[in-house]
Amino acid sequence: MIYIILPFHNRISVTRRVINCLQQQTFQDYKLIAIDDGSSDGSGEFVKASLKDVVTIEGDGSLWWAGSLQSAYSYLKGSNYTKDDLVLIINDDILFDKNFLQDALTYMKQFSNNTLLLAMALSSDGQRIIDTGTRINWFNFSFSQSNFEKEIDSLSTRGLFLYVDFFVRLGGFYPMVLPHYLSDYEFTIRAKRKGGVLVVSKRICIRVNESTSGLHNIDEVASLKFLSKYFSKKNPNNPFYQTIFILLACPWIYKVPSLMFVWKRCFFTLAKFFLMGLSNSFGKNES
Repeated sequence: MIYIILPFHNRISVTRRVINCLQQQTFQDYKLIAIDDGSSDGSGEFVKASLKDVVTIEGDGSLWWAGSLQSAYSYLKGSNYTKDDLVLIINDDILFDKNFLQDALTYMKQFSNNTLLLAMALSSDGQRIIDTGTRINWFNFSFSQSNFEKEIDSLSTRGLFLYVDFFVRLGGFYPMVLPHYLSDYEFTIRAKRKGGVLVVSKRICIRVNESTSGLHNIDEVASLKFLSKYFSKKNPNNPFYQTIFILLACPWIYKVPSLMFVWKRCFFTLAKFFLMGLSNSFGKNES
């Protein structure tokens, strides 16, 4: 059995595509744990009607990623899983071929039950590799893709397989302090510290819609709207959540350098945008 954790919220056209991938799987012994975080577009009803074995967990729109996964964790912790059962965590904005589940199941049987397997992520056209596991430079708090010869420090939860027993023993997520970005990296770093083995397979792939996530560019200058976006849960560079991540996951020797780098970058980012705003205001006054 594979327990598939799928959070979604109000993008039924995107969710339809991943459900279609699940319908076409050659391996059908799976249960979908669908986390409907307050959708009002019919997504929840569509998912329940499309697959035969679905458990729906409903939120009110405030779960975000870590809260969604934590709710699925609580469900699995109380379920009658076996030692051979797997968990798959997926986003709704990915696609995969019909042998995806079967290939991953076969691959996982080669490893111990503390293995975490990430499907290699490709661009939507399949031509570009975008995720092969992550290496972290704690000194300047930067992230880069690992190659297959180097050690992987952390994994995303976008196409992540692991055994249910190990998943439960890891203790879940921290949605109150890491509600969205970096919650997956903290989880997999913790897994590694508890004996987990992080691997990525070239043979098991997903294709990712890169246009559907996050606030990677913020255009508003020197305004309350800029501040609300900069400190939003949707901003991967939110310094408060980066600080929590460092406190939870960073080795002690690098905590101070990492924190200094994050807040120095925050200071210069805010200074840049406010100075640009002042410059624009003076320009308007002079004209």
